[in-house]
Amino acid sequence: MAYYCGECVTWINSDDGDRYGRKYCSYSRRYEEANQNIYGCRGFVWARRAIITKICEILGINAEDYFKAYDDTKELYLVPSCIDKLIDYSTVGPVVAEKMDTYPEKKQLAINMLNGYIIPAEANAKVGKFQEAVSIYERMVKVLAIIFHATKEQIEENTFYDNLIKVR
Repeated sequence: MAYYCGECVTWINSDDGDRYGRKYCSYSRRYEEANQNIYGCRGFVWARRAIITKICEILGINAEDYFKAYDDTKELYLVPSCIDKLIDYSTVGPVVAEKMDTYPEKKQLAINMLNGYIIPAEANAKVGKFQEAVSIYERMVKVLAIIFHATKEQIEENTFYDNLIKVR
């Protein structure tokens, strides 16, 4: 499995960039491009699977099959052409997962997310329908944003990510 610099939170949050769009990596101690995978450092915190992990953890089920579908979608479709979506998910996922953990009806929420989004996304990814899988993941994140009180305007403008992070 490949991991890319552009998926790494250390790379994403680096303010030290050069004129070629590369950012400084504290692991390699060099400037790296988003779509590189030279060192195999597994990107300190690579494109996270936080929401999938949290859903499976709440339900007490194995997440490996869902990870494979997510990773296939990521590697065969998102990187590097849609890296911005992956970066958004990497930023929002951990915040949503944290909120899920304290949600009063977290088990029912996890069941709904698994059956309504994760399983359908996995099914699409397995047959190579990665664009549809991404659309399903995006809808899931938007639904979770609504549950965690992002406004309609923020959702339509895709600024609900900012709201989730600020509320943290």
